Amino acid sequence: MANSACSKLALPHVLFADDDPDIRGLLSIAADRSTKFDGEVVESGTEALRCWREAKAEGKPFALIVLDGAMPDMSGYKVAEQIRKEDPEAKIVFFTAYDGPLSDFRAKELEASAFLRKPQDASRVTETVSELLEH
Repeated sequence: MANSACSKLALPHVLFADDDPDIRGLLSIAADRSTKFDGEVVESGTEALRCWREAKAEGKPFALIVLDGAMPDMSGYKVAEQIRKEDPEAKIVFFTAYDGPLSDFRAKELEASAFLRKPQDASRVTETVSELLEH
């Protein structure tokens, strides 16, 4: 993203997945503006799982994964289930417009580090991600 190649090496890497192009743009802005993390933004659950597995296999795992709860090919919840099976300690955040007890239940069931409701602005996303990376 916007960070130099040298500074990228030292920053935690965050994976963002959302099927909405406007939200992906917001997430790209959040990652570009951050001095605390580097981000990769993908457009589907399938792509998120593939990227997460590739990064882990290369010894460069994502420090945090931010998932839209509802994506057409594979929901963020399904992605989180797979990640939890392979890495129970992974930090996962759900970022979704769906509000209700089922969404809250699924986030708790999958031990999400945070649950952000859309809409949010880029600064709030950056703030939440940065706080979670500090802990």
